[in-house]
Amino acid sequence: MTYALLLAGVLAAHTLASISPGPNFLIVTQTAMSGSRAAAVATALGIATGAAVWSAAALLGLTVLFAQIPWLHAGLRLLGGIYLVVLGARLWRTADKPIARNAGDDVAHVAAAQAFRRGLFTNMTNPKAAIFYGSIFAAFLTPGMIRIQVSRMP
Repeated sequence: MTYALLLAGVLAAHTLASISPGPNFLIVTQTAMSGSRAAAVATALGIATGAAVWSAAALLGLTVLFAQIPWLHAGLRLLGGIYLVVLGARLWRTADKPIARNAGDDVAHVAAAQAFRRGLFTNMTNPKAAIFYGSIFAAFLTPGMIRIQVSRMP
């Protein structure tokens, strides 16, 4: 399997997973509607950074670590689930309120660093992200590909 086919497979799986909106989509949408464009971009960059961390972790053997230490995986899923419930409850509680855009509103003036951290934290606590990247790389990256790359290293 060539790298182009590997990347095409990962891209196809990622595109299909993107169709169903999850907490990442909701947090960026909420930030864009109630805050500024810069805050929404910072949130999206935080999410992208989290995706890069999960991807690197999956490539470096996070799946094996979770298989060896099941409580670590369960703990991550539990913490992620709690955070997503809190996030959902906060969105539900404010769903009937109009989106505020006045100068005194704290949500409308979220600092870029805070928005970045919110996006990163949302992605890092999303159990779907860990499972997604772990399963994608387990499915597309074969042991033969890893062995070939290691043997070519000086």
